[in-house]
Amino acid sequence: MIRPNIRTWGLRSSLAVALVATLVACGGGGGTATVAGPSIVTQPSSVSVAEGSAASFSVTASGSDLQYQWYKDGATLSGATTSSYSVAAAATTDIGSYYVVVSNIDGSVSSDVVSLSVTGSGGLDTTIK
Repeated sequence: MIRPNIRTWGLRSSLAVALVATLVACGGGGGTATVAGPSIVTQPSSVSVAEGSAASFSVTASGSDLQYQWYKDGATLSGATTSSYSVAAAATTDIGSYYVVVSNIDGSVSSDVVSLSVTGSGGLDTTIK
């Protein structure tokens, strides 16, 4: 007859109880994870800069595992995938309407559309409206 080692059994049962208590406390042990849909907390703002100056837009969003994609005049800006978008030296070709889409596995939300205007060297506002 095999006799269980009472000391080992006691340790195993204590570990099992601790594991179950941990799973219950953290909501684990089954079920599904809840992912928060994205929400924009702070919208980007329109920007007006002198030609050759830096310009930037930013957004603050909440949610889990967020991804960002910036757009200019409805076209995807390649590589613009963070919560901010910057132009190092604004030119008239940068004038336009910008927005960002924030997404995760649970959905997506678009920011307000904002504009970038560039003032030329003669002080003339070259915003296209």
